[in-house]
Amino acid sequence: MGLKQKDLIPFFESKSTTSKILSCKAHLTLKHIWILSKELNFPVQLLAKPYRVDDWGFMKKFDKSITNQIKANA
Repeated sequence: MGLKQKDLIPFFESKSTTSKILSCKAHLTLKHIWILSKELNFPVQLLAKPYRVDDWGFMKKFDKSITNQIKANA
């Protein structure tokens, strides 16, 4: 298809969001999936498959708190 990152910016609305999605640091939203499917003729089934997003670490403090609460209530 020959698309470059700059070609995808209009679909993701910003350079930073485009970069995060392409580097697997953010998920595609339903809006993104719909736009890509409509504009680029990508099958929704292809775009909506689960994929791993890199851990940024900003949720670790919440994860630890939740884990502690679960252990306390067990």
